[in-house]
Amino acid sequence: MSARTQTPAQICVNYKGYFKCECHPGYEMDTLTKNCKAVAGRSPSLIFTNRHEVRRIDLVKRDYSRLIPMLKNVVALDVEVATNRIYWCDLSYRKIYSAYMDKASDPAEQEVLIDESCTLQRAWRWTGST
Repeated sequence: MSARTQTPAQICVNYKGYFKCECHPGYEMDTLTKNCKAVAGRSPSLIFTNRHEVRRIDLVKRDYSRLIPMLKNVVALDVEVATNRIYWCDLSYRKIYSAYMDKASDPAEQEVLIDESCTLQRAWRWTGST
């Protein structure tokens, strides 16, 4: 085995004379194009904040919904698709939170990851590294 390369949603390994590619969890190989596509049932969506709540727009169904209501000042947001977790920083509370996407609206399901130290600069640096 020689070099290992990665492309979006794919893991490819070069062997002597050939290579083999697989998809990351949550994706499957399209038999015609050989590209990784999201597993059926998952629609692409846009997740964003207006500082007071986190919202999602399903880009296929055009469904618009609130993921996390009643926030104060959310300035940084990130999603880990493989684990279905969302992360956000609320500057008013100076905390970074995490929750599973389907349970994020329930405050009891929101886990505080970093307490008393969320600043705008740290939030931007943090979301860039997850």
